[in-house]
Amino acid sequence: MVAGVRGIARTLGGDLVTTVGNFTVSPNIVNGIPGRVTLSIDIRDPKTETLEKARGILDRVVREACEREGVRYGLEHYWQVPYTPFAPDVIAAVERAATAVGAGWRRILSGAGHDAQYMAAITPAGMIFVPSREDRSHCEEEFTAIEDIEDGANTLFLAALDLAGRA
Repeated sequence: MVAGVRGIARTLGGDLVTTVGNFTVSPNIVNGIPGRVTLSIDIRDPKTETLEKARGILDRVVREACEREGVRYGLEHYWQVPYTPFAPDVIAAVERAATAVGAGWRRILSGAGHDAQYMAAITPAGMIFVPSREDRSHCEEEFTAIEDIEDGANTLFLAALDLAGRA
């Protein structure tokens, strides 16, 4: 099932990301066949139509995997967060600031839920990411060089000045 879920992103391509996580196995012992497994599947894409296609494929992947193994399953689509575009003027200010700092920059899509996503509902918002070694983030191996942290902080400072009309 995990391979099937990962295959959905490879099949549809584009900005689609699929992740399997939060496994709960019972009983959770080395030599016992689980009687129950619960897991989460996260699917993210900025396009609603791609998400709908992915959910349709997901339903088939789960059904076929469970039929092959002869197990019962329940599949619940319990949470959907719409794509949140950020304010063009904030994005432009961040790009100008990163250029002024001398930091390399590129536009990226963040599928993760961040505070800025919720702030964008009430005010213009954007985000600044700094690079992590080997693109590893939100894990124990995450490491960001102090120079990149400094570039990020200075980019934020200059973008805030720009947006405040003080640059």
